[in-house]
Amino acid sequence: MFSLLALALAADPQAIPAGSGQAAASTSRQPALAQQNPPSKTGPKPPSSPPSAPVQAPRSPSAGASPAAKPPPNMVAGASRPPPEPRRFRVGARAGSFVPRTELAAGPLVALEAGYLLPIEALRDRLRLSLSVGFISVAQRSQKIIPGRGFDQGFLQRTRIVPIELSATYDIFLARPTMPGLSAGIGYGLYPTWTEFTAFNTPTTERAAGQAAFAVVRGSLLLWVGLAFLDVRYAEARASLGPLGNVGTSDLSGFAFAAGYSLDL
Repeated sequence: MFSLLALALAADPQAIPAGSGQAAASTSRQPALAQQNPPSKTGPKPPSSPPSAPVQAPRSPSAGASPAAKPPPNMVAGASRPPPEPRRFRVGARAGSFVPRTELAAGPLVALEAGYLLPIEALRDRLRLSLSVGFISVAQRSQKIIPGRGFDQGFLQRTRIVPIELSATYDIFLARPTMPGLSAGIGYGLYPTWTEFTAFNTPTTERAAGQAAFAVVRGSLLLWVGLAFLDVRYAEARASLGPLGNVGTSDLSGFAFAAGYSLDL
């Protein structure tokens, strides 16, 4: 048999079966692969993790970019703002009635006023100086005995007063949207007067000026853009009105009741 195979190879070398050649080649390759990859003694090697991305350092702001705004070192973040500065000047007007303490009948009263809130922190900015100028008219008609002339049934006295008053008031309670305000104070007044006495149908005019200290109490209420208020004053004042002043009256003391409105500037 071997002789027959040798003769066949000698005649045609390509006549070897294909399967036998491939088997021989695979057999020859196995020892080479075994030498290149020897078996691991510790078992299969776990798959390696992919390389992590390099960590980048934080960028510093560029020269042109503005950093985030920070509060100055001497201020606390979120600190409350100081209260607004109160308005110092106040102007107003009032109208009402003057009720004399004497036999003079009550008469009309009007006045204009201006005030300034003194910047005194110890008093919590509540002391106010005010100057007012007004007009009062009072009169009486009665029966009087005129010295040297007899009894007059139609004696008439008309007195006109221009009160010039300087006052200092303190705001006990400040007027708020839900609460009225209250202030009280004292002042000094100068009261120039023009008085006309009519005795036996003969008019006589006397001019004089009285002065007095007075007290004032005022309640106020926020209304629209200003303050509506009720004002009560009492003053003790006398004026020298000549001989007929003793027949009528030279006492100008009394209460002044007025309502008004003021604006802060």
